[in-house]
Amino acid sequence: MRKTLRPRRLVVIGAVAAFAVLGACAGDDGESSTSPPDKTSATTSAATATATATDKVDVKDFVFGPKAITVKAGATVTWTNQDAFDHSIDIESLKLSGPKFGPQTTPTSYSHQFDTPGTYPYICGVHNSMTGSVIVTS
Repeated sequence: MRKTLRPRRLVVIGAVAAFAVLGACAGDDGESSTSPPDKTSATTSAATATATATDKVDVKDFVFGPKAITVKAGATVTWTNQDAFDHSIDIESLKLSGPKFGPQTTPTSYSHQFDTPGTYPYICGVHNSMTGSVIVTS
């Protein structure tokens, strides 16, 4: 004999699924426990600036790839959005909140030049669960 789900169970299952989706979309309070580098000098642009090197990070399926990238001082890192949703790059230690970029806005990529050695953790300002870091060497 086959049992069917009662309407009350369906409502409970639906509510749990809705909370799971909302929880995945919710971000943190934006506070970070990382310490900024001693002295920071950086240049930002929507297009790739004239720099000594350019390194790329793909934004796809709500993940930065690679999650951590190592570049030399003076290099420009370009994040290219391959998702169906907009993203942004926020680097708290630089007090940087980059513009949204992606299929719903223009441009579809974002670049930032890193001049000072250090480790720069970043998040997507739209989806705070997306994290990555740029490690800048001399």
